[in-house]
Amino acid sequence: MLVDQLDIKSLFIFRYLLDRADDIVDLKKDIHDLRHFPERLETSYKHEWRTYVKKELHLLEESDYGQRLEIEQHFHHIVNSPEHPFDEMLTIVEFAQKVNNSDTVTVMTTPLKRYVHELLRL
Repeated sequence: MLVDQLDIKSLFIFRYLLDRADDIVDLKKDIHDLRHFPERLETSYKHEWRTYVKKELHLLEESDYGQRLEIEQHFHHIVNSPEHPFDEMLTIVEFAQKVNNSDTVTVMTTPLKRYVHELLRL
């Protein structure tokens, strides 16, 4: 599979399915942050998720059948559970994507953000 060609929604689904409880990134928090910072979806999360998914798929390819079965069972649990946080998180991702792709919505730049961007240009 060519992870680099996945759209953001598919990339999120893989990232969610492959998420590990012991990972240093709190995926749920990152997704909820999109409500306030939708630009993160394109500026950082997309690249982070792509790297994470590639790494986890590589590990999964080398793993035993038991881990693959565990992922498949996890997927079925998500699909069959209407109260699972996946639906809410996917809705937030979709909304952030709409905001980022909108011609009528502009992300306001705060003075702090402007300052950081100026520092990065140096």
